[in-house]
Amino acid sequence: MSHPNFRLTLLASLGASLLLACGDSGEGGGVGLLASDDACASGLSWNHGNTGSEQMHPGGDCIKCHGQLGEGPTYEVAGTVYESLTEEDDCGGLEGATIEITDINNNVFTMTTNSAGNFFMTPEQAEGIEYPATVKAIYDGRENPMIGFLPYGNCSDCHTRNGNWTAAGGRIYVPPGE
Repeated sequence: MSHPNFRLTLLASLGASLLLACGDSGEGGGVGLLASDDACASGLSWNHGNTGSEQMHPGGDCIKCHGQLGEGPTYEVAGTVYESLTEEDDCGGLEGATIEITDINNNVFTMTTNSAGNFFMTPEQAEGIEYPATVKAIYDGRENPMIGFLPYGNCSDCHTRNGNWTAAGGRIYVPPGE
């Protein structure tokens, strides 16, 4: 499971983004998404800072943030599925979508998004994945395959609000039904 080498400038910009995403301890009690955020397509947003939860920071970079803070589980694959290509970080995503990864050896790995739209696999759950792989998001009979190949499991590295590099045009999402 090799990861590509990143240029120093890319790392610097990602690091600055992560400090903003990971550094806020937030306020408020309880764990979960809060309703009534009209800025989010789902109407939900996370505002509990780094309170540990599988629902935390939808759209954020789970793999890098957990590594940087040294807290929480380690993930091999992680990301968020949205109803929109340009959703802001911390907006709730699409619950119940399936992410299907088919690796270079035709092994299939699946995950289902939680109530925040987050999906993830620990290194133990992802044991055997060989990259590059193909991947698609499936919801309510609709599929959205990734164009190109998945080089490694950090989906949020490319699938940001505005997209990253030339490969991703925005968030992972499943287009709405007819």
